[in-house]
Amino acid sequence: MSTRDRTDTGIMGPEGYPESTRLPATLDSLQGMEVRDSDGDKIGTVDDVYTDERGGYARYLAVKTGWIRAKRHMVPIDDVRMEGEGGDACLVLPYTRDQLKEGPTFGREDAVTREHERGIYGHYGRTGYWDAVRARQTAPAPTPEIAEAEVADMIDRGDDPAKVAVKRWGA
Repeated sequence: MSTRDRTDTGIMGPEGYPESTRLPATLDSLQGMEVRDSDGDKIGTVDDVYTDERGGYARYLAVKTGWIRAKRHMVPIDDVRMEGEGGDACLVLPYTRDQLKEGPTFGREDAVTREHERGIYGHYGRTGYWDAVRARQTAPAPTPEIAEAEVADMIDRGDDPAKVAVKRWGA
């Protein structure tokens, strides 16, 4: 899979992330980038990026923390912002060191299932991207015909809702 050039806000999901979300133009440039907490203190580095199943949208960062007992903490990509440029660039999370420390961890080869995703978003008190569109909708809710059309579109694209929804970038 090749990295596709994107706008200066990086690869964003179709549900639209908050305006504060800022990422580099390519996912490859995230690898090894310094990560800071909401207070601006260094807490780790980007160990991996997880995308949707098709590799089109960034969903999570695996942030490697610690030296001796290093852990990989999963964080949602929404509300992450890049500060600085070039070699001075870093990512700033909207979470404290303690929030990250207590957050979900995953091994490099672990598959991120919808259950894992709910745990990640639940820990950080966020609405999952799969519910983001629904959460912003106002009454009346979509009709059954619209819901059926959306499912048909998913099937036409080859999406299988029963499959794992997230994968490691480049995997």
